[in-house]
Amino acid sequence: MKYIVGIDLGTCFSAVAYLNSSGKSEIIKNDRGESLTPSVVNFSNNGQIYVGTLAKSVEFDEPENTISNFKKHMGTDKTWKVRDSRKYTPTDISKLVLDKLFKDALNELRRSEPDSEIVSAVITVPAEFPKSARLETVRAAEQAGIPVDEIVDEPVAALLYHQHCLQNDSDFNGNNAVVDLGGGTLDISIVRVVKHTFSVIGSIGSVEIGGINFDNELERVISDIFRNETGGRIDYDRNFLRHEADKIKKILSDKEDHRVRVTGVNKNTGKLVRETIVVSRHHFEQGIRDYLEQLRAKCVEALERFSLTPDDLHEVLLVGGSVRIPGVKRIVDEVFEVDSSRIRDCDEAVAKGAAIYAASRGFSKELIPFTQPQKEAIVKIDLREVLHKYYGVISLAPNGNKTLSFLLRRGQQVPCENKRVFFLKREDLYDSFDGKRRVKWSIVESVEDNEDIDSKDYDVIQEEIMIIPTEAYFRDPRITPELTATFSCDKNKILSCEFVDDNTGTRSETRTILLGERSEV
Repeated sequence: MKYIVGIDLGTCFSAVAYLNSSGKSEIIKNDRGESLTPSVVNFSNNGQIYVGTLAKSVEFDEPENTISNFKKHMGTDKTWKVRDSRKYTPTDISKLVLDKLFKDALNELRRSEPDSEIVSAVITVPAEFPKSARLETVRAAEQAGIPVDEIVDEPVAALLYHQHCLQNDSDFNGNNAVVDLGGGTLDISIVRVVKHTFSVIGSIGSVEIGGINFDNELERVISDIFRNETGGRIDYDRNFLRHEADKIKKILSDKEDHRVRVTGVNKNTGKLVRETIVVSRHHFEQGIRDYLEQLRAKCVEALERFSLTPDDLHEVLLVGGSVRIPGVKRIVDEVFEVDSSRIRDCDEAVAKGAAIYAASRGFSKELIPFTQPQKEAIVKIDLREVLHKYYGVISLAPNGNKTLSFLLRRGQQVPCENKRVFFLKREDLYDSFDGKRRVKWSIVESVEDNEDIDSKDYDVIQEEIMIIPTEAYFRDPRITPELTATFSCDKNKILSCEFVDDNTGTRSETRTILLGERSEV
C-alpha cells in the first residue's frame, strides 16, 4: 500500500499526518502511541541517540547533551558540541527528528499493511522562514530518506485544514488572516480564497516570539513571586520550574490562577524551604507583555503592509499552541476588530493541512490509487504563493557610483524568474594583472520598494565574485562588456542566482542564496 503524508517539523513538537481511507486527515501516531513527537534530541553516555519523548524527559538533567529549539537556527551557522565531541548543525538535528518521524509513521502504517510505502511528502515551514532555512529543511528531509514533493507555509496548511473540516458549512471566499503562534515562531499570513484557489497575498512574522519565550518569562514571574512573598530565592528547583512552566502556562489559559509548590532557599537561614505560591493569569500576562506588544505591532504591520483594513478581512483564524493564551486572542481581536476563531486541533492542524495538500498533489499526479471517500474529500487545490520581499543586486553605474536594482519583487507569484543586463566599463576590464577581471556582486533583500543605495531598508545577504578572462576584449575593442544576472525562485521559495558574461560565455556557478547570512557592502 502506498501513502502520501504531510509533515510538520515544529519548534517544540512535530507530527505526521495522512488522508485516511475515509477521506479524513489523521495524525499517524509515533512508536509510543503519541500524536505529537517532541522536537528534542539527546546524546547519551552509551553512544545512543534518543529522539522525542525520552530525549525531552532528560533535557533538564542532561542539558549539555540535549538539543532542542534548533528550528530557530535553521539556515544559520549555529552548531552544538555534544558528548561525542562532534559538532551538529540545525540541519543535522532536523535530519534526526525527521528520520524518527518518518520511520515511526512507516512502522505504524505497516502494522495493518506490511508492504506499506510512503511515496511522497509535503513538509511545512514558517511563512517567515528565510530561503536558507527552507533549503536546509529540504536537505534534512532528503538526508532522512524522505521523498519531498514540496514545502508549504504553516499558516497556509492550517487554513487548508480549516477549510477541509468545514467546507460544507462555511463560505471561505475573501481575504483570510491566519495568525500562527507556536512554540518558537509567529507568522501572520493574508490568504485570498476564491473557491479552491488560495492566493497568499503576503506574510510577516518573527522567529523571536513563541511559547518558549513565554515559558522563560513565566519562570521569571514565579521566581519573583517567591522572592516577594518569602524573601528567598528559587535555586534548588530551577530545573523543576523549567519543566513545569509549560504546564502552568496551559493551566492559566483556562484558570485565573494556580497554586504552585516551589522549593527555594531562605534568605536569612540559607535552608531549603518549600512554599505554596499563587500564580495568576494577570501575573503571567504582565510578564509577557513585551511579547504581546510585539504581537500587536506585527498585526498592525500586516494590515499596513498589505493595504488592508479590518473590514477587508473575511475571517481571522488562530493556530498554534500559544494562541490558547487569552491575552493573545485579545490582542488579535483588538487589532483586527473581530472575534477571531481558533482552528480545530490547533496543535495538529498544520500537519493535517499538509496531509490534505499532499493528497491533492498526489491525486493530480496519480501517484497512488485513492478510495472513493478520499476522492470525494480531495479537491484540486490551486495554491499560489508569492515573494514576501524584494531581491536584487548592487552594481556600479557607468559614472562609478553604486546602484541598487531589484530583479524580483514582493508580491510576485512563484515560481518566477527575471534577467537583467548590466554593462561594465572597459577601463575596469583593462585593470587586471593576470589577464582576468574579478567582478563582485552584492545580493540584497528588502521589505521596501526603495532602490536608493543610501537607504537603510535593505540587507546584503550574500556576495558573488565572478572571474572573467579579458583576452577577447583586448582583441576586439568594439565589444561592449555585458553581464546578464538571472534571479529565479522555485515553488519552495528557494532563491538562486547566476551571472553570465555574454561575450565570453563565462558564467558563475549557479548559487542558492543563503538568506539569513549577513555581510557588509
